[in-house]
Amino acid sequence: MASAFAYRKEIDGLRALAVLPVILFHAGFEVFSGGFVGVDIFFVISGYLITSIILSEMQDQNFSLLKFYERRARRILPALCTVILWTAVAAYFIMLEEQWRDFLQSGISVIFFASNIFFWLEDDYFAAVSEEKPLLHSWSLAVEEQYYIFFPIMIMALWRFGRNPMLYSIGILAAISLISAEYGSRYYPSANFYLLFGRAWEILAGTMAAFYMQKPRPYESKDDLLAWLGFTLLCIAIFLFDKETPFPSVYAALPVLGTLIIIICARSDRGLGKLLSNPLCVGIGLISYSLYLWHQPVFAFGRLLVFEMGWMLKIGLIILSIILAILSYYSIEKPARYAWLKDIKPLNFFIKAMIIPLALVLTFGFLLWTQAGPLNNGNHHRYAGENKPWNYANEAGHNKRIILYGDSHARQYAAAIENYAAKEKFDFELIAGPACLALPDLTNYYKGAISADCISQLHILKDKIHRLAKDKSNENIIIIAHRWGPLLSNLEGKVIGKIDSSLSKDNPQKAQAALFASLRKMIDSFPASQKLIFIGNVPAVTPLSEQMEQGPARCLQFINGNCPMSFAREKGELFGFNQDLRAMLKAYPKAYFLDPYDSFCDDEICYAGRNDEIYYSDDAHLTASAAHIFMARETPILDAIIEK
Repeated sequence: MASAFAYRKEIDGLRALAVLPVILFHAGFEVFSGGFVGVDIFFVISGYLITSIILSEMQDQNFSLLKFYERRARRILPALCTVILWTAVAAYFIMLEEQWRDFLQSGISVIFFASNIFFWLEDDYFAAVSEEKPLLHSWSLAVEEQYYIFFPIMIMALWRFGRNPMLYSIGILAAISLISAEYGSRYYPSANFYLLFGRAWEILAGTMAAFYMQKPRPYESKDDLLAWLGFTLLCIAIFLFDKETPFPSVYAALPVLGTLIIIICARSDRGLGKLLSNPLCVGIGLISYSLYLWHQPVFAFGRLLVFEMGWMLKIGLIILSIILAILSYYSIEKPARYAWLKDIKPLNFFIKAMIIPLALVLTFGFLLWTQAGPLNNGNHHRYAGENKPWNYANEAGHNKRIILYGDSHARQYAAAIENYAAKEKFDFELIAGPACLALPDLTNYYKGAISADCISQLHILKDKIHRLAKDKSNENIIIIAHRWGPLLSNLEGKVIGKIDSSLSKDNPQKAQAALFASLRKMIDSFPASQKLIFIGNVPAVTPLSEQMEQGPARCLQFINGNCPMSFAREKGELFGFNQDLRAMLKAYPKAYFLDPYDSFCDDEICYAGRNDEIYYSDDAHLTASAAHIFMARETPILDAIIEK
């Protein structure tokens, strides 16, 4: 007979089977392409163990909600805060300014167990840039803690109705969550991956296993075979799933079902259970929480410092993660659960336990508020487009205004053009949205969708000009700047293609024709006297080495960085398009063209930086110094245009 609530060594061994694939997946070993399902294994184990404890205490009539939350705090907070603190120290010395600010924001979200929401709003989990986020893995902790805020309250509310109503309620919730996950995997995959509604059914599956295992279950001869079947299901998911697998969805039923079968059927004295109960598996299982916490920062910093990590370095980082996990388990995690503050009442415990998390929040918040940079800080590689409202009114009372219109490639010129406007006693206003190409009948298809806010941007511009035109003494200059090469779409979301694509399916000729038709329509929609200045594409750094794909500063961050700072002019991004745009605009007397190539290239060579100045904050956005270099060169041309 196996006791439902007795310590089971094979469950710790199962934790090892959960954490190791996650680590090997994050290390980049392709054979473990589905290693991310280790998180789902953890969810099922968590649901089983914690529900078992709650049910046991409810039956004994000694369950306390406050004590439950205290146990969760002891289990989660000490090791988590330790990792956040040491990760912050490392980040201060290693990260660039933008990375540092992102880290501080993520750190605050982790402490409030909202990091799944934070990372959902940022990047795809499987995106390359996500691998460099030290706290990305904390999303799963946030999901669990959000779940356990409400779950014990639900059990307490349903307890009076008996076992079957509780099980029916849990089953219905699990079914709703699974259906939501399947639907979400098709229509909102990022939210589905990170948020609770797509994951709750996995934890609830463990909960139902706890109900099933409430009474000791006799061993049956088929259990050994079933346990190995569960192990096979896990292996199928770990080795055959990959980042293209819709997840979580019905596919997640494979690792969830495999975990449930092992929990129910495995025994520590025979078969798979005996294998999972060996000292090595149990030892890894015991440190699995600390190991999970440490491995992501270790690998993130490794990727920040080394462009391409070989298998030996990956193995070394795994060993380092294990060493840190062992130290963390024995010096922080275990004492916090079984020794520290053990005799203190729960309420007093919470007051003392929250000192460090709140201190971290206040410190991170202060650093964000003061815009304090890391040790590796350098304003010379900061993106020029400060995220603030740009609406400058000159004090001279002249009816002159410059409107800068476009996307982030317009915003990068905002400070330089505002300075020019102030000098010339013009008002200045920026109308620009991130990744927002908004033209007549045309927009961009960004992250698999079109943006209604982006489409409305053109109406904002037209309304502004219409209102200003009522006063005939007004003189308005519209400057339009974009990164002209996104995936174009009509306003209904039908993809047209990319003008810079080498893939025939994208039909670059059709895309450029559609873009020019839209620009002509835009020009014709304004009065003939309206001056329109178009800024062409920047040369960017995409033609340089693969290590330069995120920009010069990021490349120089690598220990093994290969960071060429120049390339042939004709290799620049949209070089030919700029010439075509210049030619097209010649048909319009009040339309003008400014070419950034003239500022960042000579006759044959373009530069990513010169004379200790870096021109690009990433692959294509300008730094503040580069924006002012551009403006200094174009000022006489602007003067001539305005005086016409």
